[in-house]
Amino acid sequence: VPAGQPATVTIIDDDELTVSLTQFEYQVNENAGHVEVCAETNVGHTQNFIVTISAEELTPVDAADGEDFISASIEVEFPESNDAQVQCANFTIIDDDIAESEELFDVILTTQSPGVD
Repeated sequence: VPAGQPATVTIIDDDELTVSLTQFEYQVNENAGHVEVCAETNVGHTQNFIVTISAEELTPVDAADGEDFISASIEVEFPESNDAQVQCANFTIIDDDIAESEELFDVILTTQSPGVD
């Protein structure tokens, strides 16, 4: 570049936006009524986006939908922010009067938002 002429500098963003569940395992007493499941971002972001947190039966069935918990897919929104965020969803736990062993169901995080892994 000749003297007196500007050169351009491009700043390449190295912050990849990811969203994940805050825990690998959740435990809740049957009489609690619900379990709170949270998702978190790793960095701030310049757009709103939505993720879905779903509660589903395992295969083979362990905790049964409608008997032990209520399966659901809950959308949570992450508004634009300069900081990492946490958003949560509550899933209903059904308290029955049956003595039984611990039971399990899956919680799955998905997103259809472009640029969000």
